Amino acid sequence: MVPDAGARSGPSGSRRPRPFYIVRGILIGGSLGVFAALLGFSDSIPRAFGVGMIGGFLAGITLERRRRK
Repeated sequence: MVPDAGARSGPSGSRRPRPFYIVRGILIGGSLGVFAALLGFSDSIPRAFGVGMIGGFLAGITLERRRRK
């Protein structure tokens, strides 16, 4: 039987860090920014989405660093 090309080796899955925390932070931050714009905290939905994405990116980096320690 031939192993799957996408199969991972080892308990951690892969040697490279996987950016799940960063992607999750960007998506959650962007959606929270849109909710904030819909509630009237911002005058522009795209701007609120962008600001939320930036905050989510920074939160994702922080969570990834804390997970590694």
